[in-house]
Amino acid sequence: MAEPLSMAVKGDVESAQHLDRGLGFAGLSGFMSSDKERSGFVFRRFSSLAARDILYMQSELLDLEQQLERLDKEDATGGSEERRMAKNWQQLCDRSDTSAAGRPGQPSATRRRNLILEIREKLKEYQEAVLRNSEVLKLHRVPGDVHDALLAYFWATEKKQGVPMLTGVCEHVYGKDPGKLSIKENNARKKRERDELMTLALRRFEDPLTKTLRGHFHGLWRRRWQASRQVVSLSEYRINAVVSAINVLVVAGLLFGAIFNLYYVKNEGSRLGILTAYTIVFSASIAVLTEAKRAEIFGAAAAYTAVLVVFVSGGLGNPGTAA
Repeated sequence: MAEPLSMAVKGDVESAQHLDRGLGFAGLSGFMSSDKERSGFVFRRFSSLAARDILYMQSELLDLEQQLERLDKEDATGGSEERRMAKNWQQLCDRSDTSAAGRPGQPSATRRRNLILEIREKLKEYQEAVLRNSEVLKLHRVPGDVHDALLAYFWATEKKQGVPMLTGVCEHVYGKDPGKLSIKENNARKKRERDELMTLALRRFEDPLTKTLRGHFHGLWRRRWQASRQVVSLSEYRINAVVSAINVLVVAGLLFGAIFNLYYVKNEGSRLGILTAYTIVFSASIAVLTEAKRAEIFGAAAAYTAVLVVFVSGGLGNPGTAA
């Protein structure tokens, strides 16, 4: 999966292959594209500018709409020819065309036709902008570890230089130098900066188990390549494989463990307690090991409980009855 860039712990392998910090845009683009999952493809959303642009287009359309309504009122109170043009598009085009019938076009017809065509273009532009922005809003917020890695590389914090890769208006495009603020100030500022940053990489799993493995066991997932002593590339494929294996083992253990206990316990009260305990543990496991929503957790817990109830009520859990 995507976005495996992360801040490495101190004492990483010295023999790892490092990426030279190139100059300017060439160096930054090389860093962004060097990771296998392209997790470094992080860019600004420009949410405020996008909203303002749509507001401007919306205002233009409102103005054009009011102009069209005024023309509608003029047609309603005008003569027979104005009424005919209000109902017949071809006649409106003929009256507005200066070459039609060898006579100049009527100003009112020309004005209406031009206004309609202008509205058509503005409306198309407005709707395209709205749809484009709806797609941009679906792009995911940059994860914290990816942002930290990008800042560390951008500002060369490993060498404590505090020199950005880009200068001018791009100097703080991804955030300010993290080495100049306290940890508390950095955390608050980075949270605001991440709200304005988006990633083009595929969404990665963010369940508690995956985040724990990714955040605290860098050495298990680290690739041979790393951008610097601080910024390493983690294999999301390996993380997902391990998490999947853990999920299978936990689910199998909870299912067959419950069946085993229910098979040998004869007391009905004890069976009810075992059924309740296993259901609670199963629900908690889903919440920790997956990204399931509450409704999905309820559904999975109900299905799990139904299997165990069928096992008990069908006599499968009573050795004597089965014999």
